[in-house]
Amino acid sequence: MQDFFTQGIEPGGLTSGQETRILVCHLLNSVKKPLSPTQINSIVQQDGLVNYFELSSCIAQLIRSGHIVPQYNKDGEDFYTVTELGVETAKTFERTVPKSVRDKAIKAAIKLLARVERDRTAKTNITPCGDGFNVELRMADVDSDLMKLEVFLPEKNQARCRFVQIV
Repeated sequence: MQDFFTQGIEPGGLTSGQETRILVCHLLNSVKKPLSPTQINSIVQQDGLVNYFELSSCIAQLIRSGHIVPQYNKDGEDFYTVTELGVETAKTFERTVPKSVRDKAIKAAIKLLARVERDRTAKTNITPCGDGFNVELRMADVDSDLMKLEVFLPEKNQARCRFVQIV
């Protein structure tokens, strides 16, 4: 019978707390951006690299030990950044974690951060118009729209399925 700290881990995934803590430090150091607890969880769970409960426990330990620090954005959401101690730990012990696991985590992080950026810049708006719906797709740039596309569709269902899923 599997215990709570190994359930959901795919073959080749991490089963020790030490490896998990090193992976978190390595991940935060590699992406060079703060990540939320949800983002870190999504990254390592995508390929069954780490168990949720083990990850939660390890993040708390990393905060207590000073390897990572929580920061808060303007909405009060917490994000973690790696400290100098965490960077040194990641560099010194990264080979403890299998390269395949490190590579999968970084690939998942890059994908997630690209999706976050896309969601931040791409907006859709569906408005009723006569006997159908106008769908507006906007790609924002710094101070203006990079692209703006408006399409008429006869059914709201089509508008949601075809455009909201893209963004």
